[in-house]
Amino acid sequence: MKFVGSHGMLGRLSMNVSAGVASSSALCFPLESLLLALNWTHIDYFSLDVEGFELDILRSLPFNRLHIDVISVEFGHAREPRSEYHRLLTKHGYALYDTVHSAGDDVFVKKHLLNNKTDRAS
Repeated sequence: MKFVGSHGMLGRLSMNVSAGVASSSALCFPLESLLLALNWTHIDYFSLDVEGFELDILRSLPFNRLHIDVISVEFGHAREPRSEYHRLLTKHGYALYDTVHSAGDDVFVKKHLLNNKTDRAS
């Protein structure tokens, strides 16, 4: 089982403080490049929490090459309406499964997995 979260960092991070203002920089790569380099095209669970840039990342994901079963998205710093996230993920075959109110996250699951769970329960 593979888990990918946006909290982890690959690369290097440098911090600078000058005139009382802190800034940081990080070496970054597209998520797709990192996953394909690891030969990971199937992700069971993807947690996305990047302080307001979640929709940008979701829009950049190649859903036709990366297969993600469950995605949780944090909305605490969202710059666009929540409905935009829902519209995008619905377009790629996801359904809203639940909202984690304490964290402000919505959890989306591939629709075919929800159908399979219903079929097995009968």
